[in-house]
Amino acid sequence: MQGVGENLAQASAARLFETARGRVALLSCASTFKPMARAGDPAGEAPGRPGLNALRLVQSIVVSPEMLEHVRLISSALPTDIPVSEDPNKVVLAGTAYKAGDKVGYSFETDARDVADILRMFAGASSSPVFASSRTMVTSLGTGARSRLTTNNRLLIG
Repeated sequence: MQGVGENLAQASAARLFETARGRVALLSCASTFKPMARAGDPAGEAPGRPGLNALRLVQSIVVSPEMLEHVRLISSALPTDIPVSEDPNKVVLAGTAYKAGDKVGYSFETDARDVADILRMFAGASSSPVFASSRTMVTSLGTGARSRLTTNNRLLIG
């Protein structure tokens, strides 16, 4: 099975195979999962944690600039030990990020560390002698978005 393993290295390993049209690397990840379902790397004498290769999503609530100012007022009135962000287009209140936008709704962004790990796994696969002649890898990021990772490690989503 792809995308799961006894530890994070196994769960995130790219699988390579030949087709009539060229070599293909496949890497699986999930963006919908329970928090403890993520695989983990070994740490010292502790073994790795079995689980899946996760692509975490960070949710924000998009509000109008006027609404964001109201959230900012509420946030500034509450006592907190967390430093206040100086970003004029973003406020974090009670663990929820609010950001200014044209249309009220939700925004989901991929976790930069998870994307970097996925790109690193593809880079390792593309430098493999078995895969070196391939030009493009196609993947699904688990959210239904189609993406393309070129051999210079650019991730194109579309």
